[in-house]
Amino acid sequence: MPDEFGSLYKNSDVSMEAFLSLGIGCILLIVLVIFLHKRYMRYVKEREFLDEISTLEMEQSESDTLLSLVRRYALNEPVDILYSQRLFDELAVKEISRVLGSPLSKENKTKFVNMIYNIRQKTYNQSLTPEAPTFEAAEPEKAAEPEPTTASS
Repeated sequence: MPDEFGSLYKNSDVSMEAFLSLGIGCILLIVLVIFLHKRYMRYVKEREFLDEISTLEMEQSESDTLLSLVRRYALNEPVDILYSQRLFDELAVKEISRVLGSPLSKENKTKFVNMIYNIRQKTYNQSLTPEAPTFEAAEPEKAAEPEPTTASS
């Protein structure tokens, strides 16, 4: 029996270089598969984000700005920016600071800040569109005064 197994594998047949090459090849293949999986998941999440943006009534420039904001700050879940006003505000502050520090003209900077504000309004305050009625403060109701009681004798 030992001769049968010994004839299948001889130590001198496998070189250390071939073994290392095979190991490195497997490691590279695993890293490539992991990288491609992460890229695909990023693509799926970005598609979900774009689908959500399409449901909002935004102009193309506003959608592009929001998409560039998500890409620039590499959010793991891009769609989160549409549901978290705090996250949007944090990224908007960073982006506005970046634009205000850039060599753009004052007019372009103002347009950008206004666009960010419009995106915020359309994303988080959809019920407050110009066509929607505004609610005015109602007059406080007066407490019902007790009716005067007459003392009967």
